[in-house]
Amino acid sequence: MQSTSHKSVFKQYYLRCLIIFMLYISFVVLCIYVYPNIWSAVFCTILYIPVKIFIRISANKTIASVLFNDLNAQQFHQIITNNKHFLPPLSYRINAAFFTGDYQTVVNIVSCQIRKKRCSIKEKLFYLSLLARVYFELRDFDKLNLLLKKHDKIRELYPSKKLVNTANSIWSYYRYFLDGNFEACKTICREKHLELNSKAWDAKIRKLNNDFAYAVACYENGDTNDAIEYFESIISCAQNMHSSELSARYVEAIKTNSKMTLLSEIVPESIPLTSFSILYLRI
Repeated sequence: MQSTSHKSVFKQYYLRCLIIFMLYISFVVLCIYVYPNIWSAVFCTILYIPVKIFIRISANKTIASVLFNDLNAQQFHQIITNNKHFLPPLSYRINAAFFTGDYQTVVNIVSCQIRKKRCSIKEKLFYLSLLARVYFELRDFDKLNLLLKKHDKIRELYPSKKLVNTANSIWSYYRYFLDGNFEACKTICREKHLELNSKAWDAKIRKLNNDFAYAVACYENGDTNDAIEYFESIISCAQNMHSSELSARYVEAIKTNSKMTLLSEIVPESIPLTSFSILYLRI
């Protein structure tokens, strides 16, 4: 049975959707009544596109807010999986899996999407970035290196594409990280922090991701005091996110003077490990 908070979230969502649909239906009826012709029907059909956009915004303001504003991944996961009347979009399912530490589900979904013929170059790069985040957090740097090579190969093959290419991109961070240049990683994180828009709807979760990347760079660089400060800050402000669990493991490793190693070996299910490099290095 859903908790009261779950019901409250969906009550807000359905109420907003109801208002949007009522306004849309009222406008359609009025438009067809005043101008009863084919062009009115065409216009009303086209008008449904912004209606869908407003519904998605409503979902982000209510359902997704549990994850992006409240930083409660467990509750978000329960909300989108325990309501049989709500079909969560792909992005919701990926985020729910990633921020609860269900990396296997993330890898399965993304590997399936990236193999689709209709997957655009921008989408490929986006999905590759999701995989990279998974293997970075798992400390599986061999697979992270494969994904970086895949990313670079796509950029070389499609130089004319208008793709994101900033000096402080996460791919630059991974490149410096794998090269052992952790000071450069820290610089990228500091610059990204200055670029964060505190009023953006996803500002909290972006800051969380950036702080975690900065803390890991500090850990690898031997700046243990700074690393502990950032990890403990994550543990304090994001108790219901998987980042908190990972941060606790780093803090324990620092305090016990033990080394963080590969946390888990994950590949797409039903695909043998030997196929990994073939799968992700092939266009």
